[in-house]
Amino acid sequence: ICGLLVALVGFAVLPLLVSTKGLGIRIQLDWQTLLSLLVLFLPLAAMAAALQMIVATFSRNFKEAQTYVQQLMIIPLLPGMLQAFVPMKPKWWMMLIPTFSEQILAGRLLRNDPVTLGQIALCMGVTSLAAILCSLIFVRLYSGERVFARHV
Repeated sequence: ICGLLVALVGFAVLPLLVSTKGLGIRIQLDWQTLLSLLVLFLPLAAMAAALQMIVATFSRNFKEAQTYVQQLMIIPLLPGMLQAFVPMKPKWWMMLIPTFSEQILAGRLLRNDPVTLGQIALCMGVTSLAAILCSLIFVRLYSGERVFARHV
């Protein structure tokens, strides 16, 4: 969440510090858009943290856990790369895919394209459910002694 806040502050401050007139583009982000992005990405941050804890549970040491977590972080990048080459209009089924739906809606918010409350609710609802499920899994994994005894 701290990384998300730093990125959003950077998005707010950068256009004030860097002139884009020579590039022929205009970057203008209002606080409403930045707040919408923050709220949109909060469930995703919770889901990512819970997934990283699950992955770390199955690792034998810190180095192995770090390797797995780095590989896990590549998965959300793939839909964004696809979307960069093949722009898509949001469909309802896309809002059912965590990370993909956030990327689609964030892109639309940044371009000031219309985003419906239903799209945001579906996106955040599915990602929140995934975050809760992942959290319940990692809490269950850490509730017993076997995780801690295995690493001794």
